[in-house]
Amino acid sequence: MACRSFPFIKVNSVGPKTEVEKAFIKFQDLNSTQVEITGELIDVRNKLLSMPIDAPPTRELTRQLAILNKRATELVSEVFRADLEYQAAVQVELEEMAAEADKVV
Repeated sequence: MACRSFPFIKVNSVGPKTEVEKAFIKFQDLNSTQVEITGELIDVRNKLLSMPIDAPPTRELTRQLAILNKRATELVSEVFRADLEYQAAVQVELEEMAAEADKVV
């Protein structure tokens, strides 16, 4: 899910943001966080696997791994929810645009 590509959305830093822009920024932020946490998780796991079982730092690495695992699991649902919110915001905006177009015609 982290590698999906989305259409480019230009986000203005000045002025109020639309609901679509807000939802997209939230989704992007969560997706970036998920990629970062997953990278950290892999690094800690690799360090843990490269150490002897009875090495003193294994307890701390095991603790870090558990924390990162929990956060990564939580992020999956947060990213999924943000993606759904973004899709819903896009759908609402498309419906509003269609309604406006119908009024003009």
